[in-house]
Amino acid sequence: MGNKTFILGNHGEFDEMVLKVLREMRKKYNDINVQVVITSFSQLLRRGGNSEKEELYKYEETIMFEVEDVHFKRRISTSNKFMIDKLDILICYVDGKRTRSGAKAALKYAVDKGVEIINLYYK
Repeated sequence: MGNKTFILGNHGEFDEMVLKVLREMRKKYNDINVQVVITSFSQLLRRGGNSEKEELYKYEETIMFEVEDVHFKRRISTSNKFMIDKLDILICYVDGKRTRSGAKAALKYAVDKGVEIINLYYK
């Protein structure tokens, strides 16, 4: 059976790589659903308006959690928690030995929630 819906962010290199891989996979498995989380409409407007969003994510569903009123520095971490609350399996690339990072905080949140985790990070 397998997973058919993938939720990902749009801020980091890992997000970009995953989106590219999923787009390639969709050529073979056309029932894959990709949801890209947008953390701020105002951020999209600064990048070139709604038309750029439509072009960037033309074949993906975009979703936004209730974070527009959250301080801009906390929107990504808040969105990460909302994403983790929706998923069955977290696939990530996180160096757990880094002192601080948003990805590490999200990983800890997933561990605390008891989510199944596949961490692709190698030492």
